[in-house]
Amino acid sequence: MLLTEPGALPAVVSAELARLKPQRIVILGGTGAVSEAVKKQAETYIRR
Repeated sequence: MLLTEPGALPAVVSAELARLKPQRIVILGGTGAVSEAVKKQAETYIRR
């Protein structure tokens, strides 16, 4: 489980996503907890 700020993906989380190369990411919480921008940024790390 990686934790983020509502409006920004912390550098440490970005680095961990790059290292893990996940096949999918599950985001828990609504847009008040995780903004659409953070969701889109996180999705760039999904291995396709």
